[in-house]
Amino acid sequence: MKTIEWRDDNVARYLDRLGRKKGTDSSTFLQARRSCELFQDFLDGGDLREVTPLVVEDFLLALRDDGFAFSTVNSRYKRILRLYDVLVNKYELPEYGPNPCDPISPRELIDTTDENGDVRKYVTEAEKDAMIEELSEYEYYVRNRAIIETLWQTGMRQGELRNAKLDNLNRDGRSIRIYASKTDDWRTVHYRPALDSALDLWLDVERNTHPESEYLFVAAHSERLESAGIKEIVRKAAKPINEKIGETQNGQTRWRISAHSLRHGHAVHALKQGVDVRSVQKQLGHADISTTMRYLDLIEDDVKMAYKAF
Repeated sequence: MKTIEWRDDNVARYLDRLGRKKGTDSSTFLQARRSCELFQDFLDGGDLREVTPLVVEDFLLALRDDGFAFSTVNSRYKRILRLYDVLVNKYELPEYGPNPCDPISPRELIDTTDENGDVRKYVTEAEKDAMIEELSEYEYYVRNRAIIETLWQTGMRQGELRNAKLDNLNRDGRSIRIYASKTDDWRTVHYRPALDSALDLWLDVERNTHPESEYLFVAAHSERLESAGIKEIVRKAAKPINEKIGETQNGQTRWRISAHSLRHGHAVHALKQGVDVRSVQKQLGHADISTTMRYLDLIEDDVKMAYKAF
């Protein structure tokens, strides 16, 4: 079992006590541990005591978008719900309350989407180019352009991009080796020559704010970008073309284009260009090929629309 550095000591204590009670090889312990690991990774440095119901919703939807079945998403939700219940009620730590999971209904949240989930919110190549053009109006254009291009051309998850290091990049081989906490595994993603100029300009000319950083993308005032920073870059880039697609259970607006939409865009574009579904599955890091095959329905839909227009 790999060692995990828990950012919150109370989570570590909770899991230690659970392991002693149930056994560290028990299903109860392993599921709780994995759920806490995924949640910590999703929070990306955020404080467990400041989590809101909206954040819990986003966590569940991110799991759904990454191909987890509803039963798995619901199980992760119950483990996090239990974590907060124990911290607040058993260990009497009121600063973790009220439980942010209480107002959430996973069944209602997941079932409000269409059968193909968020894969329909993919970014086309033309939309990606429009996003990059919009970024020219903002600071750090070279870095932000490279980020949008990298997300779209590799299909990397937002967290994978944030954690990618310079040593993971093979510029000659046009590949990036990344660790996916969602699947607890390493994989290599590949990109086309079209990304060379954006990466070269960023790495060889503009990446000078934190030359000592080991990370591929740095922030203006820190050695690594935060998830909020990546979300803000995508938000600015998509502003002229984004569309409201609904609301969360808390009434917050949900938008069609997000960092994950760029990942979907990569998958759809690759399949349209004739890349076989097994290769796309490997690039995206899907454990189950059925998750990847959802994108094939979108290609069929595009063909139908083209014939109707014809």
